[in-house]
Amino acid sequence: MSHQSRRQFIRNTSALVLGSTLPLSLVELVFAQNQQNFSFACIADAHIQQIKGRYFVEAWDEQLKRAGAEVNALQPKPDFVVFAGDLAQFGTPAELLHGAEMLAALRPPLHAVIGEHDYYLDLGQQWQALFGAPDYSFDHKGVHFIVLNSIQTDTAWVQQAWESPAHRMWAMASGEHQRSAPFRLAEAQWQWLRHDLSTVHALTPLVVIAHAPLQLTVAGQNTRIQQLLSGFAHVNVLYGHEHHAQVQQLGHIHMHALPAVTGRFAVNPSHAMPHLSKLTVALSDHRALHSNWQLLNMFNGKVVT
Repeated sequence: MSHQSRRQFIRNTSALVLGSTLPLSLVELVFAQNQQNFSFACIADAHIQQIKGRYFVEAWDEQLKRAGAEVNALQPKPDFVVFAGDLAQFGTPAELLHGAEMLAALRPPLHAVIGEHDYYLDLGQQWQALFGAPDYSFDHKGVHFIVLNSIQTDTAWVQQAWESPAHRMWAMASGEHQRSAPFRLAEAQWQWLRHDLSTVHALTPLVVIAHAPLQLTVAGQNTRIQQLLSGFAHVNVLYGHEHHAQVQQLGHIHMHALPAVTGRFAVNPSHAMPHLSKLTVALSDHRALHSNWQLLNMFNGKVVT
C-alpha cells in the first residue's frame, strides 16, 4: 500500500474510535545483527458480544475488523499475528464463531491464546474446536515461542453446583473468582512446559504468550516460573487481560501487557490518531537492557514520547 493510500485508509477508519490508538500492537524482536530482526502483530481482548441472534455489539465488531485491516496493511508485513485471548465476552458458540470469522480475514498466520471469557461457559470446547489445543509451542527465526492456557482456576470452584454453565461464566466475567480461586497453571501444564523446555537450548530466546499475567496468579507461581525459566538467558512474557500496555520485571523475566483492541480500553486517549503501540524486545546485550512500549506515528514513522 502506498504512503498516500495508507494515509487515506487511516483517515477513512479514524472515525471508528476518535482519539484512540490503532487497535493492535506491533512487537519487534531485536537481535545483535539487524538483519535478524523480525516483528509480529498482537491483538488482545476483543470481547465480541452477542446481543441476540445475528446481532452483536457493533463497536467491538468494528474494532476487531479494523485491527485486522491494519495488520493486513502494515509495511513491512509482520511475520505472524498473535491473538492474546478474550475473543468473546461470554464464550458462547455464536460469539466465538463470529470472532473467528473476523480473524480469518488476517493474511499473516494466526496464533491464538485462550482467555477466561472464551473458556468458562463450556470449559473451552468451542474455542478448541476453532483454534486447537490451548498449550503449544513453535519456533520462528531462532526464537522459541510458548503459548499457555493461563486462566485455569481451582477445580472445586469450577465444578461446584452452578445453576447453569452461563452462571459460572457470569461469575468469572464479574471477577467473583478472584479472591477464592485465582488463575493458575494446572499441574498438567507445568509438566508439559517442563518437557517442552527440556528440548530448548539455554541460549535460545524465549517468548511466552499467555492471557492472564503469570506474575499475578496464585501465590507461589512466581517462584516456580522463575525457577523453571532461570536457565534461559533471554525471556519475555506477553499477556492480555489487563487491557493496557505496561512492562514489569520478574527476576530476569520481562513481562509485557498488551493493550486491548476494544476502544473503551485505549492505550492513551490523549494521543490523537493514528498511533500504533510498539514494543521493542531486546534479545542481545548489544542493545538496550530493557524493553519498552512506545507509540509509533503511522504517518511519519516517528516515536511519540
